[in-house]
Amino acid sequence: MKNFIILYHGREGSSPIISMLSSHPEICVAGFEHMDKKNLKEFLGKDPEGFIDELLYEVFNSGTAPGSKEKKISSSQVVGFKWRIFGKQLTNRAIAANDCMVFLLYRSNVLRRALSYAYKLEHEQFKLLGKDKATKNQIINDIRSGVFMADPKFVHDNIESYVRNKNIIWRDYVDPLLKLDVKVLPVCYEDFCTMPLEFINSILGSIGVDAFEKLPDSRFSKVMREDIEVQCQNFNAIESDGKIKSVLAIYQEMIDKKFSTLIV
Repeated sequence: MKNFIILYHGREGSSPIISMLSSHPEICVAGFEHMDKKNLKEFLGKDPEGFIDELLYEVFNSGTAPGSKEKKISSSQVVGFKWRIFGKQLTNRAIAANDCMVFLLYRSNVLRRALSYAYKLEHEQFKLLGKDKATKNQIINDIRSGVFMADPKFVHDNIESYVRNKNIIWRDYVDPLLKLDVKVLPVCYEDFCTMPLEFINSILGSIGVDAFEKLPDSRFSKVMREDIEVQCQNFNAIESDGKIKSVLAIYQEMIDKKFSTLIV
């Protein structure tokens, strides 16, 4: 069995995915977003960049991230968490030394992702936590029935930023990790949406733990519509915008070229 990290960048389904994985008896999820740099810095009172390798060793051994109440209940449990990765060489060496597998979460449809930000800058699903069922349903229905106009420049810049982030992750982490014989597996949000049980079980199989017989519950509700483009009143203009089409083509080329080289 292998420890694991899910690398994410927001609005990629990381919250429901890690929530479902945390319900597996052979998995200890070391906190929710406790390993993100901002959260670590706030909890520890100092920048963790220079000693992130020490933190990673501690987390994989104990199953507890700084500020988290989670901990391993069995020495046979694997430890995993979702992470906006940082630390470069120190991080890469610590991942390799802790028998860890890395899942690179990504969106195949980044235009829809950008539209979700254009519609709602705040992540509504976190507002649903603790609400009763009727209130949750009302909030979700209101969001899914609304309409909006998207600013083409905002959409373009959002996609461009996403592409830049994935390229940085590839340069600073994926390539170095592959050279350290760490297995890196791309996992697609859209696959999670269409085949959630198969998606979750593919992760479980990759880290060497038993599959779920049925899809586990998640603390997080799906808020946005997958076909969010039907809510965008100027979608035809967005879709035909030359700059947006160009950055989408760059992203598709990156997926086609780079993801095919990953060790599966």
